[in-house]
Amino acid sequence: MQLTIPDKVMKVIKTIKSSGSNIYVVGGSIRDLLLGEEPKDWDLATNMDLNELSKLFPNRAIIRQEYKVLMLSYMGTDLQIAQLRSEGKYRDGRHPDLIKAGVTLKEDVKRRDFTINGIYYDPINSKIIDHVDGISDLKKRQIKTIGESSVRLSEDYLRILRAIRFAGKLKFNIEKNTFDSILNLSNLTKRISGERVKDEITRMLLSENAFHSIELLVRSKILHNLFSDFLVLPKFSSKFLKDFKSSKRKIENASSTSSAVSWAIFLRCLFLEYYNDKKFPEIIPKKSTIYVQVSDLLKLKLKFNNTERKKILNILQNQQFLIVSNKDENKIWKKTLRFPFIIETLEFFRIMYSSNKGFSEILNFWTEKLKTTRLADLQPKKLIKGNDLIKLGIGKGPDIEKILLTIEEEQLEERIKSKKQAIEFVKKQFIEKK
Repeated sequence: MQLTIPDKVMKVIKTIKSSGSNIYVVGGSIRDLLLGEEPKDWDLATNMDLNELSKLFPNRAIIRQEYKVLMLSYMGTDLQIAQLRSEGKYRDGRHPDLIKAGVTLKEDVKRRDFTINGIYYDPINSKIIDHVDGISDLKKRQIKTIGESSVRLSEDYLRILRAIRFAGKLKFNIEKNTFDSILNLSNLTKRISGERVKDEITRMLLSENAFHSIELLVRSKILHNLFSDFLVLPKFSSKFLKDFKSSKRKIENASSTSSAVSWAIFLRCLFLEYYNDKKFPEIIPKKSTIYVQVSDLLKLKLKFNNTERKKILNILQNQQFLIVSNKDENKIWKKTLRFPFIIETLEFFRIMYSSNKGFSEILNFWTEKLKTTRLADLQPKKLIKGNDLIKLGIGKGPDIEKILLTIEEEQLEERIKSKKQAIEFVKKQFIEKK
C-alpha cells in the first residue's frame, strides 16, 4: 500500500535506511494516514541504536535514553523516533521497571496501548505490518487494547484517559471488553498526576468532538473520581447524565476557542446543572463555596499555574459584571472593559448564553462597546502619583494604590479632569474624613 509521506519526513527515513537500519512509521502517524488525515506529529521506530542515530543528525537530536526515544527537529518538522523495545512490569502505574532494546516488531507491539496505534508502515517498501488487527479495528471504528484490557490499562493508568480521548477525537466507540475494564478500573485515575489529567482533558476539550470524550468521562464515573475530592457533584445517576447532555452544544462550541475558555465553559456546565433548581444565582460570588471549590480543583488537583488558574477564574467571575453593570454610567462600563481577560469573558458569555434573548442583548452591548472604545479612553492619563499622596500625608502602603485606583475611576466618569481636582478629591475623601 502506497501512502503519502511529506518529503522532509522521507528524507529522514531514507537517511536512516541508507545506514543499514530498518525504519517504520508507527503509532498515531500511520493511524491518521490510514484514516485519510495528515498527521500533526510524526512517530517513527527503528532498530538502530539511538547514539548512532543521533550522529546522522548532528546538533538536531535530543536523546531521552530512559524512554529509548530520540526527539528530532528536521527542516521545521518535529519527529519522535523510538528504538524498538520491550518493557518489563509497571509497578507505579506509569513507568516500566525494565526497558530492553533491540527486539522484533512482534515484541515491540506488545508494549503499545491500542490496536489502532499498533500498526507499522515500511515506507521504503510500501508495506503495512499489522500483528494486532489494528486495521480491522480502524474499519470497525473502535478503540481496543492490545492484549488483555485489564492488564494493559492497569499497567499505565493514563491509558484509561487516552482511550476516552481517542474515542472522542476519532468518533470511535470503545470495544466492550476495553470499556468494561475502564469501568472496573476507573478509580485508578485518581492516581494519575494532576498535570497529566489537565493535559488530557484539555486535549479533549479542544477536540472537534469534545462532548463525546467528556460524556465518556461522565458515563465511566471517571469525572467523579477525578473531581469529587474538590468539587461537589451530584450523585452519579441517569438524571445527572441527562442533565449534563444539555450542555453538549456549549462544550462543543467552546472547542474552537482557547483552553481557558473551554475549561471555564466545562466547569460552569458542571455546576450549572447541579444548581439548576433556580436557587443558585447566575452570579457567582468570589467567596462562595462553588468558587472556592473550582479554585482549589484548578490549583491543588489539576496543577494549573497561577496565570492559567486566574484566567479561568477571571472569566467565570467577570461574567457577573457583564450582567449587572449599569450600562448608562461611563464609570461602570469602562471599568468593566478594563477587567483582565475581557475578550475571553465575552467569548465565554457568547457560548453560554447565546440562546437567551435577554443575555444576547447584553452581549451585543458589550461587544459594540469593546469595538468602539479607544484604549486611551480606558486608560486615562495619571493626574496624581504616589509621591503626591505621601506629600499630602497619606502613609505608604496599600492605601496609596486604593486611592490612585479611585481617582482613575473618577476620571473615567469625568468627575476629575485635572491634578488640582484630584488633590482636592483626596483631601476631601481621604484626609478630612479621618
